Amino acid sequence: MTQAEIKLCSLLLQEHFGEIVEKIGVHLIRTGSQPLRVIAHDTRTPLDQVKKALCVLIQHNLVIYQVHKRGMVEYEAQCSRVLRMLRYPRYIYTAKTLYSDTGELIVEELLLNGKMTMSALVKKVADRLTETMEDGKTMDYGEVSSTFVRLADTHFVQRCPLVPATENSDPGPPPPAPTLVISEKDMYLVPKLNLIGKGKRRRSSEDDAIGEPKAKRLKHTTDNKEVMVLFY
Repeated sequence: MTQAEIKLCSLLLQEHFGEIVEKIGVHLIRTGSQPLRVIAHDTRTPLDQVKKALCVLIQHNLVIYQVHKRGMVEYEAQCSRVLRMLRYPRYIYTAKTLYSDTGELIVEELLLNGKMTMSALVKKVADRLTETMEDGKTMDYGEVSSTFVRLADTHFVQRCPLVPATENSDPGPPPPAPTLVISEKDMYLVPKLNLIGKGKRRRSSEDDAIGEPKAKRLKHTTDNKEVMVLFY
């Protein structure tokens, strides 16, 4: 990777995630894969801050990790994915062109959050769309879900890798980091969720002050099988 590309990665990481994440990300880009304590030592960054930065980078698919036979975990930056952040506006525009405002907001939320469960994403997008609609109108969760299914069918979004069931049932000591896998045939399967409800408008402080009940939260059981990520 050229110095110009590294500098560009640095600017992108700082703009999107701040100085600490940028510092850790660029360090891994320059050095290659390293274990946690070496990263903290080389960057002179407190261990807890390094952990948080790595969590952010992994959440956004900008860093991967590998567990070695001796139990050591090494982290490696994905430079090409960092540079693809330049294309985020294009991804959002394409989704809007093909799938209207609903598709635009689904893609935008996934880019902002890295990974989300389908249920949380549907609720968030429905709430945002309801905020833009005329008084008295709301966006149904079912409409957002339908657009989400279309995005998965056309491979805009895909499921995240999961911890294998055999690893969960192993009675031995847990590994230092989970091994995540997913088969190709399951990448674009959409979980069957019974999402019933409509988007909610944010209540003003005046509404809360007079004691009106707060909007009920969407009830669902969180299942790691429904975690989705934007594919790019």
